[in-house]
Amino acid sequence: MWVWPGDSRMKSPTLIFWTSIVTRGIRWPTTTGQRRRSCCSVAGGWTWWWWGPEPGGTVAGIGRKLKEKLPHVQVVGVDPLGSVLAEPPELNDTDVTGYHVEGIGYDFLPTVLDRGVVDQWYKSNDKDSFAFARRLIAEEGLLCGGSSGSALSAALKAARELKEGQTCVVVLPDSVRNYLTKFVDDQWMVCEGLMDCEVPAGGGWWWSQPLSVLPLLPIITVGEQVTCGEAVKLLQEKQIDQVPILTDNGDVLGMVTLSNLTTKMVRGQANTSDPVTSVSYTQFRKVTHIPPSSGQLP
Repeated sequence: MWVWPGDSRMKSPTLIFWTSIVTRGIRWPTTTGQRRRSCCSVAGGWTWWWWGPEPGGTVAGIGRKLKEKLPHVQVVGVDPLGSVLAEPPELNDTDVTGYHVEGIGYDFLPTVLDRGVVDQWYKSNDKDSFAFARRLIAEEGLLCGGSSGSALSAALKAARELKEGQTCVVVLPDSVRNYLTKFVDDQWMVCEGLMDCEVPAGGGWWWSQPLSVLPLLPIITVGEQVTCGEAVKLLQEKQIDQVPILTDNGDVLGMVTLSNLTTKMVRGQANTSDPVTSVSYTQFRKVTHIPPSSGQLP
């Protein structure tokens, strides 16, 4: 929920979801009666409830009400490495400065998060989180997000502490909807170093080979002073469709394609004397390091 602060000194909207204690209290009342009864019936025995705490409203609101109804319930929070939500503070000591799992963990303490509701914290990491999320999708047919894998990975580590007759409930807090081009994609996982590179069927002889062994042609580039007419002539002579545009220092400014150049010129949106930078694509992905195999290129 976004609101505009009344204080004229604040010129930007404030996201009060992280700070409003109303967010905690609304979780249990707005949960349907059937779900509330299900929660209490499942938690009838000595039960551990696992949450990835996101901003904190869910674990604070539902966790607090569960403890009110069932005082023996143990609420366990899962926090990714690189986040500072877990307690005691020593759990947050790590060299990891970022993580790919979304929706859980922060570098600040949201007011909405009541950490007193959580009895125990476990830290998670991207590799295990995404591996378990992918298994939930592939083996259980549960189309869940990466934070669900975080909750499951931590729950399995601590399951050895459960005694006979105890129940462990793991909340899967997110769906796969927003992640089809991220951890669901094998290539993305490989490029981020979260999954070993395996040669797919039909991957070709080059898949596992370093770039140095590939028969690559010399890279053709144009300078920022080149005109559209000169660029068209070069592309036609070399029988190529696109070239990068470089500054005098060798920095990449963008990319120009033959199809875009000719289309702009036919429509009168560019002239042959215009600089090629006026019709270039400036959004491109830069490879910051050379992977060990060609198949790991982004």
